[in-house]
Amino acid sequence: MNISEVLNGSMLTAPDLDKSGAVQEVMCCAGYKTMLPAYIDSAMKNKVARNQESADAIQIIYNTRTLDLAKLYLPTCFDTSMYSLLRSGKGVVSSFEKKRSKIEDALQKVIGALTTKAS
Repeated sequence: MNISEVLNGSMLTAPDLDKSGAVQEVMCCAGYKTMLPAYIDSAMKNKVARNQESADAIQIIYNTRTLDLAKLYLPTCFDTSMYSLLRSGKGVVSSFEKKRSKIEDALQKVIGALTTKAS
């Protein structure tokens, strides 16, 4: 099990998967809009930060963060491969060329799933 299976999971026994998915989306949105800013303001900036400069740095990090969908939708081997390759000193391009078809297949599955849902 990887993190995407935990984050995107719905119970198979749920009677209405669309409704379950909608409820999960609303809960995620509420957490993103209310809980995360409150956590940053109360816990990180007021309790963890040592001084105003640290609190400002935390706010900059919060304001400029990005969410990488590859972490959720691509195979686990893709996100750990780069780290392993850089540590080993092997050629990055040649190693990815060997895995190109697997990565492209995974991307096509994600694109297909997203475009099918959007239609």
